[in-house]
Amino acid sequence: RSFSRSNSSSGIGDSMDSATSKEQKQREYTTLGLPIVGGVSAEFFNVKKVAQTDYNSFVGSISALLAKIVEIRQLVSQCGKNDKDGKFIREMNHFLENAEKEMQLVSEEQTRVMQLVKRTTDYYQGGASKDSAGEQPLYLFVIVKDFLGMVDQACIDITRNMQKKKIPKAKS
Repeated sequence: RSFSRSNSSSGIGDSMDSATSKEQKQREYTTLGLPIVGGVSAEFFNVKKVAQTDYNSFVGSISALLAKIVEIRQLVSQCGKNDKDGKFIREMNHFLENAEKEMQLVSEEQTRVMQLVKRTTDYYQGGASKDSAGEQPLYLFVIVKDFLGMVDQACIDITRNMQKKKIPKAKS
């Protein structure tokens, strides 16, 4: 009997040691994992920036720039009457041609990027973007930004709770 009692009392101690060891491992994993999980938000910095982008301004910027190019072209043609050697007109026409080519490339890139955004939104929202595609195609980025905010807050809360557990409470 005494042998079985010593075994059972030793078993209780082992389970307490096991629980303490388990808690220490969990704390260690949490301590190691928090910087990694917290770093996810930094990795997605560009997603946060896109979430703040106004889609209508984004799309309208190309149209506005093209309108300014047309306006400049009209001014250049008016200045051509006063340009005696024609250097200014040649330089400005060359500049405007390059600007129009660049704007064409930017417009094509914008179309390509928006197609990728739409495909990504369709994938992650299961086709829900078809209903809201015209309203706010960049809404997926807002969702990700909000999620990253929740992850950051959870990391802060976990760190705060871990620090509270480290401070021993004074007994009265």
